[in-house]
Amino acid sequence: MPSGSLTVVGTGIQAATHLTAQARVAVEQADEALYLVNDPVTAAWIERANPKPRSLTPFYQHGKDRREIYGAIVDEIVSRVRQGHGVCVVL
Repeated sequence: MPSGSLTVVGTGIQAATHLTAQARVAVEQADEALYLVNDPVTAAWIERANPKPRSLTPFYQHGKDRREIYGAIVDEIVSRVRQGHGVCVVL
């Protein structure tokens, strides 16, 4: 079974200035970057910085219980790691 990895980084309040150099490198070097951010500028930077970015926003569905949403997000993240991917989750 391939060995994956998981790195979780926080963007801070103003991502452009609050992301550390280490967090930027983690996003750029990950096999894929899964993100859930509220700022369109941050989302655009992630989309440019990583060759395989993907927003986790589609997991949110109107009327769906948040625990179910969060469980699905966790399952998605863990499944990518278990498949051997180097995953960076940006929140």
